[in-house]
Amino acid sequence: MTLAFTVTGICLLAIYSVYFLLNRKISQILDSEKILSRVDDEINSLILELNQTTERNILLVEDRIKTLSSLIKDSDKSIIRLNKELSRPLVEPLNYSHLSKKKNFILPENELVKDKGESDENLSEKNRILELFYKGFSAEVIASKTGASIGEVELIITLNSRKG
Repeated sequence: MTLAFTVTGICLLAIYSVYFLLNRKISQILDSEKILSRVDDEINSLILELNQTTERNILLVEDRIKTLSSLIKDSDKSIIRLNKELSRPLVEPLNYSHLSKKKNFILPENELVKDKGESDENLSEKNRILELFYKGFSAEVIASKTGASIGEVELIITLNSRKG
């Protein structure tokens, strides 16, 4: 019987040892502090990764904002230049009028139009029209400067060229 008690004692001791070891292992695995520590480490690594990705994206957006700002500035400058260009008067003969003003052009005496029955006012208007014509102005510009119609200007120029 002692043998049976000994075997039973050894079996109980083995069962108790296995129980103790398994209990210790399970408590280590299920230890709440260790679980929280592992979860905390995982969350910290995810936050770090998110911060790095966010920082990279912010830098990309800031770079694109700078690029767009410079493009907008260039576009604004171009718009200002175009508005200035559009606001300029488009009168071409006036651009070159300073060249003829430097020369003191005098109509030769034989070119002056003198008709017997005309007044001095008509005479000076004809001379002015001819003088502008000899300076190289077109009939339209002469008409606008003298207040005469284009037809009158062309008639005076044509009649004078037939006389000469």
